[in-house]
Amino acid sequence: MTIAIKKNPAGQKILLFALKMLVAVLVLLVLVKRIQIEQLTKALADADVRLIITACALLGPNVYFQFLKWKLIIHRENSKIGNKSILYSLLIGMALGLATPGRVGDFGRTLFVKNADWARLLGLLMIDKLITLTVLYFVGIIGLSHFISMNMHPYVWLPIFIMAMLLVSAVMLLLLRPMLLRSLAARYHRVSRKLHVIEKLVSGIELATPQLTLKLFLLNVLLTLTYCTQFVLLIFSFYRIAIVQAYFSVFAVMFTKSLLPISLGDLGIRESASVYFFGQAGVPEAAAFNASLILFIINILAPSLVGLGLFLLKRQNKKKTYGKPVVS
Repeated sequence: MTIAIKKNPAGQKILLFALKMLVAVLVLLVLVKRIQIEQLTKALADADVRLIITACALLGPNVYFQFLKWKLIIHRENSKIGNKSILYSLLIGMALGLATPGRVGDFGRTLFVKNADWARLLGLLMIDKLITLTVLYFVGIIGLSHFISMNMHPYVWLPIFIMAMLLVSAVMLLLLRPMLLRSLAARYHRVSRKLHVIEKLVSGIELATPQLTLKLFLLNVLLTLTYCTQFVLLIFSFYRIAIVQAYFSVFAVMFTKSLLPISLGDLGIRESASVYFFGQAGVPEAAAFNASLILFIINILAPSLVGLGLFLLKRQNKKKTYGKPVVS
């Protein structure tokens, strides 16, 4: 059986998917057992529904900022592509991202944009993802610094802090010195000039002008503040703490889960980090767990299901179209 899986790429993907799903389920089960289902249901019953609805409403700006980023990237490759195609590919990417740790599958959205070179789009999207990580790690350092001041053990924060500082410094250098990015891309281009796809990917990276990176940076800041505010509102719906403390905790949670992309949609990892960091701020475990899980449902599960539905609907419509007899 093992040999068959090794020789079968599809079998490897299914096995990997199953392992990641298993990680998410096991972590969630451990958390639920530790917190107890009675406490979780009681916290849900006592929640402030108005704040949960407000957090849900912020999904609109959340998706809109993602749409604007993706539109900037696509129009850098082909300015004639319409909003409908842009939104469709974005939602498909969300669906693909749900099935992968760290939402790596989101890169697959480049394959669903007609009249654009997917490899060049991939190069541009890599720049955007790099900027996203920079913004996330920057606010993460702020949040983590707060917990360092609360005497967190150095073995917990020091490796994370060093890794984040190195990454943020490297990316900021590339963004401030775009010519350095181009020279690195050109060097890799020479090494891999025989590979057509790599050539296209490198040419996509080279399309990232300073103006484009600045716009993507600003949109990523707005997007990060939006989903962090959603998280804070959800926490407040279950338990009130100081707003500054809440944002510090959210920053630390989002930063930590990005370093451990080992489950589908970061499910379970985000909830564990939420229970830990908000617990340091005095938030009950049930409140932290529920808020994190609801955030997953709002921001990841719901848009992903919409994207999957659109994909299946479009595929079904194509089958019906191709299945009709030709009328002469």
